[in-house]
Amino acid sequence: MEASSTTVGESMKLSKEFYGRLATVCIFIFFVIVINLNLLNAKKYGEAYSLDAYTSFIPFVGEAEVQNNLLFVDIDEESLTKLGQWPWPRVILADLVSKISSAGPAVVGLDMLLSEVDRFNPKMLSQIMNKTSKNISDIFIDGDEVLEKALLNTPTVLATILHESEKNIFKNNSNFIIKNANDLEIREASGVISPIEKLKDATGYGFVNIDSENIGNVVRYLPMLAIYDGSVIPSFVLEIIRIYEEASDIEIKKSQGVFPYQYLGTGFFSFPIQRNADFVLHHGSTNSISILSAQSILEEEFELSLLENKIIIIGSSAVGLNDLKNTNLEKFVPGGMILLSAINQILNERHLLISTEINWITVSILMITLFLLIFSSIANSISFGLIYTIITSISFILICLYIFDHLGIVVNLIYIFSYMATCLLWLCINLIITSLRKRELVVAFGQYLNPEMVRSIERSGKRPELGGLQRQVTVMFVDVRGFSEISEKLISKPQVLAAGINTILENVSDCIQNNFGTVDKFMGDCVMAFWNAPLYQSNHAELAVKAASEIEKMVPMINKLILQRAGAEWPVKEISIGVGIATGDVVVGNFGSQSRLSYSVIGDTVNLAARIESFVKETGITTTVCEATARLSASKFLIEMDSIEVRGRVSKEKVFGLYKFTDEEETIHNKILEARLLENSQELRECLNAVKPDSYPESLLKFYNGKVEL
Repeated sequence: MEASSTTVGESMKLSKEFYGRLATVCIFIFFVIVINLNLLNAKKYGEAYSLDAYTSFIPFVGEAEVQNNLLFVDIDEESLTKLGQWPWPRVILADLVSKISSAGPAVVGLDMLLSEVDRFNPKMLSQIMNKTSKNISDIFIDGDEVLEKALLNTPTVLATILHESEKNIFKNNSNFIIKNANDLEIREASGVISPIEKLKDATGYGFVNIDSENIGNVVRYLPMLAIYDGSVIPSFVLEIIRIYEEASDIEIKKSQGVFPYQYLGTGFFSFPIQRNADFVLHHGSTNSISILSAQSILEEEFELSLLENKIIIIGSSAVGLNDLKNTNLEKFVPGGMILLSAINQILNERHLLISTEINWITVSILMITLFLLIFSSIANSISFGLIYTIITSISFILICLYIFDHLGIVVNLIYIFSYMATCLLWLCINLIITSLRKRELVVAFGQYLNPEMVRSIERSGKRPELGGLQRQVTVMFVDVRGFSEISEKLISKPQVLAAGINTILENVSDCIQNNFGTVDKFMGDCVMAFWNAPLYQSNHAELAVKAASEIEKMVPMINKLILQRAGAEWPVKEISIGVGIATGDVVVGNFGSQSRLSYSVIGDTVNLAARIESFVKETGITTTVCEATARLSASKFLIEMDSIEVRGRVSKEKVFGLYKFTDEEETIHNKILEARLLENSQELRECLNAVKPDSYPESLLKFYNGKVEL
């Protein structure tokens, strides 16, 4: 027991130190995770998938009046079926642009690359046909020229593509400048594929490259600016917005708010961009944007006047034209529709911003929250820690959604998931520690506690109060009568002696533990035990008396077992046992040195129990208890026997014996006890002399006769 208690005491000291170190380690792990997320580009993935999560929960739908101003003219499968495969002759495209232009649109964008001359150009046909009877150039119309003229009739934007190898660029003829471009880290393009020179009179040009990162094959950003050959060139969307506003310049500004950011200003509208000039897309269903088939316009199946003042992009949803993109909400969305969605977002001023500052604020708050979890979970259960983690994580996510919806700020959810991972790591470690502590408690207390008590400790996961504290307990001493004589006779036969004493102690301990007592120590042939520690027991006195009764009943069985195990060499036929029990206040805890501790109780109650146990020798009654034990146990078989003097006490202590009297015996005993307590020797002698043979226990009769004064 002492060895086990040593382990318990030492582990308490070590666990406090360990928790402090573990808390520091967990916070450090969280900090390292955050730093590595930034260094290993995991931050970008976190931002990308966080943006997907936000827009999935809160998709963007523009205001109706703005949506009605947007139109996608789709060169769809039906149009290709009726008008032929792509690329169409430029005259068809020119006809489409002319019909749209006649309605007076605000601006028309052609989301297609016109970097090669018309394959139906008469000069090309002449080269193909070599020699002919007629001049083909006089028969066929130059589609590029027709398209060029059509472009002059309405504000138009043609598409360019940033490319690594191609380096042909047509300089934009529009008179605008980009101010403060040096404030950004704009990506540089090694090449640009532009429309043919014949189409130089278009209002503007812009690149249609979408989402340079393209993580998970999902479009999330639109580059707004690029640098080529020392010049800053605009995106397709930016050029449409500029022309729509009739702005002569594009200015890059820096906000002065709590979270500084760069934004582009194009006349009335301005919108935030990232440091690399990317525009963050707030996806919504593209079903809200009007769509017209190109063939319905060409065949005048649509009232063209309805196109007036609209922002129109001509593109294609045909699979074969390879311009289908994925968003987190929809798959196979035409590139032109994504461009229109961006325009819709800008016109509605529904902007998004990915702020480095708020991410670090988030990390700081999460670290504080993690700190609170770690140090509060020391005194709480694993389940509390799990609930804490779930509630705080959900709260953070809801706050992030609120910030996204009302402020347009994207908080990187990867930090929250890193927080959750660290919390779960902490809880797992704590769970392992708790399991080890439970195992430790089982090992430490299992040898001297009832198995049910051990399981109760294990289930609770709480260490019993092992530090010195004052508590009322019931203490028991169990002694084997005449064991010194037995030991002397078996001094040369240690195995026989060990078999006999172990049998006694084993069975006595079982009776104690079966009644939820704590076996304190073995002192030769004596057992010390106590109740109401380490676990609280309201009926501790009753349990002790019940254990004593069972020990008394076990004596015949113990004697049989001794003879079986020790054999004929056992020197006595029967052993007798004395039990003393006392109830009172003691100090309970670990006592000893740092190298050796013992969980025990100390106090006057322990001395009283030992004194009462020695009183048993005089009465012959197996079990004797003090007055407090008798009162708390309320056993009807406890009879008052005498008052004894106890060293250190002024008043005498009443003692009670555990004995089942018959009615006749009880009547006789009460008369004898009254005379004894009154210290009336004459009356006591008369009562004893009046006792008939076999009507009163012989041992008690002998005891009280010894109290008669001569």
